[in-house]
Amino acid sequence: SSPRPSVCAISWPRPPGPTPMPGPEPGSLFASPEGRRAGRLLEFSAVLELVAGQCALGRAADLLRGEEPVNDAEWLRRQWLWFEELRRFSETGGEIELGSCADLHQLIGDERSDSGPLGGEELAAIAGAATTLAEMLRSVHAAADRLPLTGKHLRGVVDPRPLADRLHAALEPSGQVRDSASPALGRLRRDQAAAESRVRDVARREMQRARDAGYSSGDELVLRGDRLCVPVRSGSRADVGGIIHDRSSTGHTLFIEPTRVVEAGNAFVEARLAVLEEERRILIDLNREVGFRAPELVDLFDRAVVLDAMRARVRFAKQ
Repeated sequence: SSPRPSVCAISWPRPPGPTPMPGPEPGSLFASPEGRRAGRLLEFSAVLELVAGQCALGRAADLLRGEEPVNDAEWLRRQWLWFEELRRFSETGGEIELGSCADLHQLIGDERSDSGPLGGEELAAIAGAATTLAEMLRSVHAAADRLPLTGKHLRGVVDPRPLADRLHAALEPSGQVRDSASPALGRLRRDQAAAESRVRDVARREMQRARDAGYSSGDELVLRGDRLCVPVRSGSRADVGGIIHDRSSTGHTLFIEPTRVVEAGNAFVEARLAVLEEERRILIDLNREVGFRAPELVDLFDRAVVLDAMRARVRFAKQ
């Protein structure tokens, strides 16, 4: 497994909240009692819920659920122009590739509650989100001549593909660090596996010796904690050197880790600690890279949220 690093001197400037998007002038039509009554009669919130159901991103759905009718004609005109662009693009077979992904505000943005370093699972989720956003950018750029307003909406953003590729190269989808994440990690893991195999071989030989000499009260090795022990008759304690980890409920059997097994086990622990240290170093490096890219990644995510909300309107209109 890839444990979350417990100590890390990493910090990055926390990105601000959602990137301000040009919105309508203040003045909801629901501000008056008559407007609120009209909203209830029109079942406006129920309609919004249907539109929100067309979203790929949960934050886009939440954005739509909070919408209210406005009377800002210029803002409405701009919205309709963008809507028509996306509608025409959809009707001619075009598709903006934007699927669901992790909410980056919760992972690296203003809603992140944990100030510690990101673990492997969180970094893998960021890799997935970065890939989703990179695919969205690619599909928009491929149809730039047909999506000028959408391109304007995404102008100035940074392509997250290099970051996504770096994270995917270092992490499994589960968040476990890959053997190939560094030149040393694969070798260290092989050393750990060999050390673990040696512990088992030594323990089996010690078990056989104790059984042949008549010291053992059982036929199989016993695990106590993470240590392999030989079940030894209490009267034979002096004949089997090692560490006593437990005794049976009757007191007739002691569970001893023979000295040779202790030595092999210590070598295995050292190998395991070397692996954990290398994994921790890799995760720290990945945290630094994500921290450096966090503001631009959250900015792109915010723009994707707005685009997804507009695309949901188009999909609902087609239905």
